[in-house]
Amino acid sequence: MRAATSRRSRWPTHYLLLALIFAAVGITALLASGASASSDGGSTPSSLATSAPLEASMTTAAGSWADLAMGDLGNLANTFWQLLFLPAGGSRWSLVTPPGFADNGGLVSVQVGSNLVSGFEASQRIAFSPMASSSNGGKSWAPGILSSELAGVPDALAGTPNGRVAALIGKPASAVVSDSGGLYNWHQVVSARLLKASTAARLCDVTALTAVAFSPSDQLLVGTSCSRPGKVGVFEDSPSGWQLAGPLLPSSISASTSVLRLRSYDGGVSVLIAAYSGVRTELLGARRTDHGAWSRAVSLSLGPTERLTSSGLSVNGGLVVTVAGGEPPFAEVLGPGARAWTRLPQLPVRTEAISFAPTGGIDALAVDQSHLTVYRLSTTATGWQRVQTTQVPIVYGSSG
Repeated sequence: MRAATSRRSRWPTHYLLLALIFAAVGITALLASGASASSDGGSTPSSLATSAPLEASMTTAAGSWADLAMGDLGNLANTFWQLLFLPAGGSRWSLVTPPGFADNGGLVSVQVGSNLVSGFEASQRIAFSPMASSSNGGKSWAPGILSSELAGVPDALAGTPNGRVAALIGKPASAVVSDSGGLYNWHQVVSARLLKASTAARLCDVTALTAVAFSPSDQLLVGTSCSRPGKVGVFEDSPSGWQLAGPLLPSSISASTSVLRLRSYDGGVSVLIAAYSGVRTELLGARRTDHGAWSRAVSLSLGPTERLTSSGLSVNGGLVVTVAGGEPPFAEVLGPGARAWTRLPQLPVRTEAISFAPTGGIDALAVDQSHLTVYRLSTTATGWQRVQTTQVPIVYGSSG
């Protein structure tokens, strides 16, 4: 069960029964079409460690959204994923998690036109992913269903302004499916097996599917891991078939890669890439305007024990990341057009996610069990300022 709430009712029972019916029918159909994870395995064991954590944020013209875990983070049954929203022009984050389903497995959210769509990662032996859509900033939600489980990556969902939604399904990711509205009528676009067999995929030796996105012109993009050194797996669905459309890496980097984030913004697409060579990891950020060339990929070197812990994208394609494993954890930002990553002041303790603020600056979201504290780094400040504290009502033991 999700965190308790008194201001939003749960979905009506007939919606839940309808969702279960669609799930039963849809699972059978997708299994028959070869889209199940078991029949079309999508990655090697090494690629499982190359995906980004689900703690993620995005900023749009409507505001900023963040998915993050709260509760007892060392106990899956008592970990509850929450969706937070900071509206454009607002000053406080609000809790807008869709009600009605267990969210211990995680949440993935994406802007689809004027709506926000969220998907629940499968948990508690449930083999499908409940979906929800909101047109009013999370004040109310309409239910949907995805008859397979969402892939466990932050960009497992993508959307277009006219309402088309794409989803990366399976663990490991086995297929991309699409829905043209309503979040019930999904059909397979491509399986991992077929994409790997394409001429374009052989140029980078695809090992796993890691992200989906749409370009501003509504072309479907699929991010992958590549074992061929120096190649970046961003594939575009064109009339002539799948095309390798990723950015070029600096000549100094010749390593296998994985697309960690792939997300459109107004006028372009941003990508966050990991390049692996032995114990060395480089994070690289790049942007592409619609029908234009990619910007130069800008590299951030990580130490042998350091790892990405959260990521966020700005309204104009900027990137922000948090990294742990060294002492202390840190955050870096790559603004649009920047030629280097910029280290932010030392992060507040227990920062779980980080987000660009709609009006400028950056927010760090710190979690201590059910207690949320927001720290803001304004564009003119030299340090973090505490701007909000919120107690999230969580019922421990409710998922057992």
